[in-house]
Amino acid sequence: MEFYPRNKFLLVEPVEEKKAEEKSSAFLLPEDYKKTETHKLMRIVRVCPGSEYSPTSLKSKLVLVPTHTVEAIKVKEQTIYLVPENVVCGLFLES
Repeated sequence: MEFYPRNKFLLVEPVEEKKAEEKSSAFLLPEDYKKTETHKLMRIVRVCPGSEYSPTSLKSKLVLVPTHTVEAIKVKEQTIYLVPENVVCGLFLES
């Protein structure tokens, strides 16, 4: 089943980033402590009609978005990630 975004939403997927080695800290933190990310790198999969991020006008499909704006929706054992078009902070050029 394929999903087509509407109303200025972008269908995206998370980009897996390599984790840096953890440095030991001078402070003791709880075992379940998790550093929160404020922004996330996402890859554009599909855009809504009339989007400024149309595939023909993009040189890159990697975008930086605030983490709290990413909506993860489960539909029939599939996770769909949606981001409003107006929250994209910028584009990354792939080399």
